[in-house]
Order: sequence, then C-alpha cells, then structure tokens
Amino acid sequence: MKFFICITLLLLPLFALSQITLNQTDDFEDYTTKNWTKGNNSTIPNQNILTDGPNGTDDKFLRVQSNGGNGSDSKLVTFNNAQWQGDYNAAGVTYISMDVRNSGSETLFLRLAFEGFSTSRRFSSTNPIAVIPGQGWQTIVFPIDENSLTNITTSGLGYNSTFNDVREFRILHNDAPSWEGDPIEAILDIDNITARNDDMGLADTGEPKIALSLIDDFEGVTTENWTKGNNSTVPNQNILTDGPNGSDDNFLRVQSNGGSGSDSKLVTFNNAQWQGDYNAAGVTYIAMDVRNSGSETLYLRLAFEGFSTSRRYSSTNPIAVIPGQGWQTIVFPIDENSLTNITTSGLGYNSTFDDVREFRVLHNDAPSWEGDPIEAILDIDNITARNDDMGLADTGEPKIALSLIDDFEGVTTENWTKGSNSTVPNQNILTDGPNGTDDNFLRVQSNGGSGSDSKLVTFNNAQWQGDYNAAGVTYISMDVRNSGSSIILLRLTFEGFSTSRRFSSTNPIAVIPGQGWQTIVFPIDENSLTNITTSGLGYNSTFDDVREFRILHNDTPNWEGDPIDAVLDIDNIQARNETLSVVHIETPTQNINVYPNPSADFIQVNGNLEAFEYSIYDISGKLVLRGKSNNQTPLDISNLTKGTYFLTIGAYDTVKFLKE
Repeated sequence: MKFFICITLLLLPLFALSQITLNQTDDFEDYTTKNWTKGNNSTIPNQNILTDGPNGTDDKFLRVQSNGGNGSDSKLVTFNNAQWQGDYNAAGVTYISMDVRNSGSETLFLRLAFEGFSTSRRFSSTNPIAVIPGQGWQTIVFPIDENSLTNITTSGLGYNSTFNDVREFRILHNDAPSWEGDPIEAILDIDNITARNDDMGLADTGEPKIALSLIDDFEGVTTENWTKGNNSTVPNQNILTDGPNGSDDNFLRVQSNGGSGSDSKLVTFNNAQWQGDYNAAGVTYIAMDVRNSGSETLYLRLAFEGFSTSRRYSSTNPIAVIPGQGWQTIVFPIDENSLTNITTSGLGYNSTFDDVREFRVLHNDAPSWEGDPIEAILDIDNITARNDDMGLADTGEPKIALSLIDDFEGVTTENWTKGSNSTVPNQNILTDGPNGTDDNFLRVQSNGGSGSDSKLVTFNNAQWQGDYNAAGVTYISMDVRNSGSSIILLRLTFEGFSTSRRFSSTNPIAVIPGQGWQTIVFPIDENSLTNITTSGLGYNSTFDDVREFRILHNDTPNWEGDPIDAVLDIDNIQARNETLSVVHIETPTQNINVYPNPSADFIQVNGNLEAFEYSIYDISGKLVLRGKSNNQTPLDISNLTKGTYFLTIGAYDTVKFLKE
C-alpha cells in the first residue's frame, strides 16, 4: 500500500501538466483560493471573500493584497501552478477573461505572465489593462496569442515552446511586461477567471467582424486590439481620463519618436474586429475623434489590406490634425473615389473591401501603407463604422441647402476632390485664408501639359448634390485667390442624374495672379448657364436633381477644364439667394460679347448695359488698360501689342479677345 501511495505522489506533477481545458473557470464558490497563492513567505495571503462578488450578495471571490515598500508582500502578484498548467495551444485557449475590482486607492496596470518548463520560457502581456479604484466590478479580457504577449527572456525560445507546456500562470501589476509585480499598496478582487476561445463572443482574428455602427470607444480600458506590433518599445496606451467626453472618458494614445527604428513612424493597426466585408456591411465612412498632443502637424490617412499584400488602398486625401486644437471629429469616406490603390497589381477596390484583413491609421503626406517618421502623440477615440444614413455626407440623397457653406475649417477638403488618379490632390491649407493667419482654405493645382492633373478642375458629389430649385439657390459665391502665374477663367458646371443633363456658366470670371483674395459670385439661373449637351433636356431637369458640381478653368462653357499650369485657392463656397448678398449684386451677368474679335484697333462691347468700368489684362495677368465706357463707345486697343487679352466688365463678366 505504501508503495502505491509513493508512485501516485510521484505521478501527480505529470498529471498537472495537462490540466488546462477550454471553458475552465475559477469562480471561488468552493470557499478556497483555487490554488491561487502568493507563496510561503507571504504574511498577507490570498483570501476567499464570501460575499459581494460580481453576481451579488452571496457571490464569493478572491482577494489579493500588497503593501508596497519592500518585502514579500510589497508587490501585487499572484500565481497558479496547478489547474492552469498544460498545453494552451492544444486546448485552443486564445483569451483569458476575468471579473476584477480595484478595492484600493491606486490604479492597477494588470498583466498576465506565463512560464514554460524553465525560466528561459516566459511571456507577459504586451499591453496592460488599467483597473481604476472606485469603478466596481468589470470584465476584462486578455488575448493569448503571439501578437499580444512579449517574450521577457533573452533566450530566443519562441511562443509555442512556452504555451505547449505552461508550468505557471501569474496575474500581476506592472507598467511594463514583466515576470515580477511592481511594488504598490493595493487590494485587487478577482472572480470568474475563464479560459476562452474565438467562438465565445470576443475579438476574432480569423473571421470577419466589421459591422455598421461598430465603435471602439476604449472604455474597456484596453487598446481594443489596436497595436504597433511586437517590436514596439512605445506600445499603444489606454489613457483613463480627458477623452472627448470629459474627465472620465478613456481614449487610445499612439506615439512615435521619429528618427529610425520600430517606433519611428506614426502607425497603428487592427487585424481583429475591423476585419471583414466592408461592402456587405455597408460601410461608407469611418469617423473618429482625434487630438494632436504633440508639436508637429499630422497628416492622417487610413490604409486597408485585403487577403494579400497585392490588395492595399490608402486615403487619397489626408486630414491634417493640428497641435493645440483639442479634440475634433474627423470623417474618412470609404469608397473607390476617395481611396488610392497603392499596389501595382491592378486588383480592384472590391477585391480588397470584400475581405479586409488589416486596417491602419497612419501619418503620411502621400497615400501609403507605411507611416512617415515623425515625433508625435496622437490621441484617438470613438472609431466608428458609418454609412450615408448616419448624418454624414450622403452621396445618394439631396444635400444642398440655402446658406450651405464650405469654409474648410474642419481641416479637410470638404469632399472636393480631383479623383483617384490625381498625383497632385487637393489640399487643406492651414493658414493665410481670406480671414487671416488662422483661416484654412482649399488649394487646387494643375500642371498643364497632359495627364490626370493637366486641367484645373475640382468636383463635389456629396453635400452639393440635390434640388437647387427647391432650395432656392440663385447664386453661388466664393473667395478665390490666384497663387499661380496664369489667368484663370473660372466657371461652374453641373450635372444632373445623367450625362445628358449638364450646364456650365455662360460667362467666366477671370481670377488674376497677384491680386490676392477676392469674392466672386456666379448666378444660378437659366439665363446665366449654358446647356453643354445636345440632348435638349432643360435647365429644370438638371437643377431639380444635381449629382455633381464642378469648379473649373475653361474659356468656353464646358464639362472639362482646360490644360493650364495653375494654383487656385478657394474658401467660403456658399449657396445663396438674393437676400444673402456678400457683394453688391446689381445685374451679375450682362451676357456681354465683343466684336470684331479679333481686331486691330477697336472693339465694341455688346450687352444689356449702358455705362460700365472695364479692365484689360494680358495673357500673363498684367493689367494693361483700365477705364470707363458705355455700349455706344468703342474701346481703343490700337496701342496694344498683338496677342491674347481678357476684358473684364465690372466684377463679373470676362471675355477673351485677340489683338491683331
């Protein structure tokens, strides 16, 4: 009998090695500490508390205490080397959840730590979960995978060699991945420690998770699977206070240190709950609250990867986030026109967004998969998957309204774009607008010649869509500045619900280089716009349902811009009527023309006007003649040299003519 007992005792440690099982739970209802201990030297051993657990009066839980300072109980750490031993990989354990309560007065930064069959096999949670005093019971979840745990030895032995044979499991407080706890005076209450896997309602790194209205608000005191990878020495943090909703609002902090190395670039990624079919989910926008807590301007973009590196897209236009401006809500459109294919594979938009595998938020001044090196601190909260029906720009329903204004103070391009092929995308310029130093504006550039950026044209098919007639829009005004060297002949152009419904401004407005900001006004009525199709479909059939609004340079009414090397600055684009004048609107267009054209000596101005002021500019934008006249008196141009000129009548009408 004694021999049998000895053999049994010898075999007990071997049986312990395979104790771990999926769904096992320590609920402490048996009045014990479930083999959770602090070691023989502790003078404040763990306790089973008989009441006031997370499930109420009769619910028992485990209490772990530490007294700070030094000595055996100075550090908050408890361990188990009995039923939590074994092969975690074979058991399918991918998460460990528990209910916790901080009954002390100091914030705890909890981590898990695991040891294999020797001290050279140790891993600890990369990101801690903060447990705040006075917040009562909460459920926290630690992922158990190679991306979420840090090797805290220098042996080089890998993840699998540890988790195929775990010998000890620890719960501890430390602000860095560690095997030891940090000294702290603390009281931690724990209940329902559970071994879980992907199929139990937690983040799943292998299956689609994206859903409309998905939101990461970071109130779970975790980083919500947003990471910078295993090599980061400045990991993402869950900050416990001072989010966009006030003192008790948690948020995510992402930092980079510039220079070179793993943390040089500002980039964070998620390959868990943000995976999946964005098209099927109906995601057309991603909104987030952001704050720049560093000193350098950030140019934020989103980037997405499908099931291979040959399927990558990045935001065409960045959103600038300025230091010192506090929290702001920014919105990125998710559609083929707003994202750039950053691979050369030729694989399309749908093949990526039918099956997104990774979602990134990064800083880069060009569409990219990687961040740019920068020393920066970015705070993020309330990352939300949205669609057109959630109060953002709607590409399918009317949005136009009287007094609609794009002032570009949101530090975006306000949906004004040049299309996905542009290599000189529109920019939100942060200073030197018409209202002074801190006034933002939109910059549109073209480079002449040929190619996608040869013509000066920008368009909007979001908030400027809709029924202009019902909205009462009779004028569109804007502040403009020509920051290039060529005269720009601006027109507005509109398309209804098909290409057979297009109208363009009959008369352009000349914007002269070097004249600074000026307010210009385009009338929106049947007399001031030219039908540029041959369909015969009328004005009302277009303006009852506008689908696209363009601003472009062309010396004739047209849907396309003319090639020109130009820099046009725009601000305060506004839908107006006669009662909302920003300038004195007498008769904004006179439908003028000049004849003969070309001419060697005189030109006659023809139009519904009597006395008028005029200016004549040469092709470079230089003022060469100015005066007053009337429609009975020819203008003498005999002293001008041969070439192309622009005649401007008042503030509105410009006509090009040739001097022979």
